[in-house]
Amino acid sequence: MVNVLDRRDALQRFLAQAKGEPDLRIVGLTRLSGGTVQQNWRVNVEWRGGDARWVLRTAEAMGVKDSLNAAQEYLVIQAAHAAGVKLPVPLWSCSDPAVLGQDFFVMGFLEGVVDPRKLFGTVPLEEQGDAIVEQVGEELGRIQSVTPGPEVLPFLKRPGKEVAMETISDLRSYLDSHELPHPAIEFGLRWLEQNAPPGGDIVLCHGDFRVGNYMVKNGRLQGILDWELAHWGDPHEDLGWLCQRFFRFGRIGLKAGGMADSAALYRGYERTSGKRIDPEVMAYWEIMASVKWAVVSLQQAARYTSGSVDAFELALVGLGTAEMEMESLDLIGGREGLCHA
Repeated sequence: MVNVLDRRDALQRFLAQAKGEPDLRIVGLTRLSGGTVQQNWRVNVEWRGGDARWVLRTAEAMGVKDSLNAAQEYLVIQAAHAAGVKLPVPLWSCSDPAVLGQDFFVMGFLEGVVDPRKLFGTVPLEEQGDAIVEQVGEELGRIQSVTPGPEVLPFLKRPGKEVAMETISDLRSYLDSHELPHPAIEFGLRWLEQNAPPGGDIVLCHGDFRVGNYMVKNGRLQGILDWELAHWGDPHEDLGWLCQRFFRFGRIGLKAGGMADSAALYRGYERTSGKRIDPEVMAYWEIMASVKWAVVSLQQAARYTSGSVDAFELALVGLGTAEMEMESLDLIGGREGLCHA
């Protein structure tokens, strides 16, 4: 894992050249909290007649499967920014190992609250929750305006028509390699396989679209963060991910990330996307989200138990496997009319 503090002088030279201010100097360099796949550093700089606050983003020692490298994530952020999505302004990307020893990029600094429990404690959700979640839905609609094309993010793997089936195959592949059996997850995968809806549009998916990955200030959404899991996928995927139980942080009755009912999310999304939510398809992708998180929690725990990443929070994420197994079974039980497993 790179130590940015050890590369301060090289980083300062890069920033001075990128900004076009030879006398630019770093006056503050602080590791930001959060981020177990990527490191985020707040960089305060000054030059004659000006100053700025930026964020530097680079990889941790061990990422997760399918996570983008820094250069790729930067290009995704550029594409989303061009589509009008609220996010930190992308500034510069660097792949020169002489600077940090690995790829990184620099983006604008946003002020606001990200941590879910701080958000729940500082924002009067009874008054602002619906409005914030509606804004989140609007941004998702803008994200999905980015679609595959010959010159559009060509490094992202283009899925086939059966996106759900490809997702199931990937999850089953990891589960088959795991040291312990998980029959509840196997059942969930079988149900998803038997009930997969027809493939539809392919759009840009954030990949981890949830509370904790967007910033709020004074009741307004400031930006969508953490794009390293972006990929082409189904329009319902990010909606289902945000609405899964694990990311409500104890506020179980508020389906959209513990902040509001899903109706607010759908209103914002439908307004900017021009699409109508199909409740049956949405129910399927909410089950997919629960099953997928059960598998991802196994992967995250493995990052800690392997010794590759010293972040105890990953072990705690692993405790969520059983919760998501139960949640997926409960959701499937509520869809008896669709169940063929």
